Amino acid sequence: MPIEDPHAVVADLYRLLSPPVGTPLDRDALSGLFLPDARIRAAMADNAGVEDVVNYSVTEYLDVLERLVQAKHEAGLASMKRELWERTECYAHVAQVFSTYESAMTAGDRVHAGRGVNAIQLLHTDGAWRIA
Repeated sequence: MPIEDPHAVVADLYRLLSPPVGTPLDRDALSGLFLPDARIRAAMADNAGVEDVVNYSVTEYLDVLERLVQAKHEAGLASMKRELWERTECYAHVAQVFSTYESAMTAGDRVHAGRGVNAIQLLHTDGAWRIA
């Protein structure tokens, strides 16, 4: 089903990134949010402060996510990502979404794990918004 609102794409992304314990990652639904040739980039720093940038294809990103979700679920942890704030700029068939989120893991009591920001570019093509 085509998604006609960039906000709905971002909401679906966060929902799909947080499957309940015992529920596998829905690869088909997640991959449907992305253009086939989309790239996912993440800037990170390890505990020592060493910075790195990773660059994934959609398939590589889903492979990494699937392993992470499976490992967390095997440990009895559920992960959650929740949007706290969003700013969207649209220019014709292009949208830029800055989304501040909170991530947490649960195992009984909720444990706060952190916050971050996603910069998500979307293109409107074939009647739907998809992550580029």
